Amino acid sequence: MKINVEILSGIYAGRIFFRRIPLLVGRGLVESEEVLDLDDFDPNHMISQQHCEIIEEGNDLFIIDLGSKNGTFIFRTGKLIQIPQGEKFKFERGDFLVVGELLLKLEPHEE
Repeated sequence: MKINVEILSGIYAGRIFFRRIPLLVGRGLVESEEVLDLDDFDPNHMISQQHCEIIEEGNDLFIIDLGSKNGTFIFRTGKLIQIPQGEKFKFERGDFLVVGELLLKLEPHEE
């Protein structure tokens, strides 16, 4: 599965990345189809090198916090939910992913 990852916050709002699942999200990484390096978008160094991973099970997406320093969050219906480190957290339609100071929208990539 491929997804679009769109930055919705800050001066980088509107920037869209096309990536493949499973997807490693972090900073200071070698960019590829299965890696999203957000180093250039993280001036305050709030994102860990291996911050979180996005995986697919069936038709569902899950987020796993990989022991990030500042946490991985889901913004769902007006509430910020912290994902416990190492646990899979189901990403639902209408959710947003929060890593560091970035609000990210995840959508399936239509080919």
